[in-house]
Amino acid sequence: MFFVLYALISFLNHYFFRTYALDLGLYTNAIYDYAHLHFNYSEVFKEQAQNLLADHFDLFLILISPLYYLFGTYTLLVVQIIFIHIGAAGIYKNALIHLENKRSALLVTSAFMAFYGVFSAVAFDYHSNVIASMLVPWLFYFFYKQQCLKSFLILLLIIVTKENMALWAGFICLGLFLLYYKEPVKKKYALLFSLFSFTFFIVIVRFIMPSLSLDGKYAHADYHYFGADFSEVVYGIITHPLKALEALFINHSGDVRNNYLKAETHLFILFSGGVALLLNPRFLLMLVPVFLQKMYHDNPTMWTVGRQYNIEFAPIISLCVITSLAAVKKIKLKLILSSVFLALSIAVTIRLCDNTYCYMDRNSIRLYQDGHYQSHYDISKIHKALQMIPADAAVSAQSMFLPHLACRKNIYQYPLIKNAGYIIVSLTKRSYPLSPEQLADSLVHLQQSPTWETQYHDDNVYVFRKK
Repeated sequence: MFFVLYALISFLNHYFFRTYALDLGLYTNAIYDYAHLHFNYSEVFKEQAQNLLADHFDLFLILISPLYYLFGTYTLLVVQIIFIHIGAAGIYKNALIHLENKRSALLVTSAFMAFYGVFSAVAFDYHSNVIASMLVPWLFYFFYKQQCLKSFLILLLIIVTKENMALWAGFICLGLFLLYYKEPVKKKYALLFSLFSFTFFIVIVRFIMPSLSLDGKYAHADYHYFGADFSEVVYGIITHPLKALEALFINHSGDVRNNYLKAETHLFILFSGGVALLLNPRFLLMLVPVFLQKMYHDNPTMWTVGRQYNIEFAPIISLCVITSLAAVKKIKLKLILSSVFLALSIAVTIRLCDNTYCYMDRNSIRLYQDGHYQSHYDISKIHKALQMIPADAAVSAQSMFLPHLACRKNIYQYPLIKNAGYIIVSLTKRSYPLSPEQLADSLVHLQQSPTWETQYHDDNVYVFRKK
């Protein structure tokens, strides 16, 4: 059932041009490059070529790149949904061990799959955070079974999906250290795994990624409320703990429109099972870097309940609930509490779909309404226009068209043109990174340009070919 729900959201969003250059287009172009045995240089959105690993150190894309030959532009969406099911299987295995009751295990697993952060991630393109998050239940499972080699391999796969996943993994292993403090072997390995993860994070962020970047800096130290880089942020948190605590809840952007974004996220987390975190602070420790990276960020979009920025809460909260329910002796009470967890998870996800303070593209997630199954465009005409563009041509494409054209050597997000021989644009509200006025002006310029000729114009979509 959940596979059908996820597919109806994710695949139809792509089919109806509700996926975008960032991130699905960029990462699809990356797996195309990796499948052809060369690096990707971020030219989808950067004027100057820079190794994609300097932006996010994501080696997982290299591992799955051969799947591009099977699924084309849907590859990453397929992989994402499969991994959510892999994560759910891990939750179920953990629940069976600790709850010793199949019905409760199924209820908790269903709550995990219904978690609002899973649905918001599925509704927004693809991101490797989802892959890493879905491996966490298996780290717990193999660690509990004292299968240290399998635990380490899962840990390794988590930390190579993205550089900040190593930081998160370090805190998860610290939590495991506290969970199994009375078991010498597990305690030792948890500490070793944590040290390995922190070391990996420091080496990647401090040395490897800056060496690959054009300016010699890490690209995502976007926490200027505390400092210009990670060392200043850490120093600011340590020296001003009250300010650090306050920043988890207040709007530090200076824009009153962002006043309630953090409050909404905290409420969503609490009502989705997050109350269990207060009862078991060891799991709350595991989420420290997630909360800090989310709530301290310069961009208020990160504070919200939307996109992929809440996926890490799903496995940790579910595992925390499982641990809490394990202490309940009566089977009937376990079933009742598991049912409450599922009901709350569904209720919060419905709230996500229907009414949030933060902006959500409702058509991208409301699979129970007509708007989800419709497009701003005549789909047959758009695909006809896309087919006019040769498979080996260099293309500059507007954000919503780019993921469908990303399986080629040269593809750029309009208005980047570079050596493009074709341009495809449309006058819609989705004008990013231009304003609607800038997009309209650029379209007039293309129509009047001696360099470009209009090859196709219908349904407010234009395809230009270089003369």
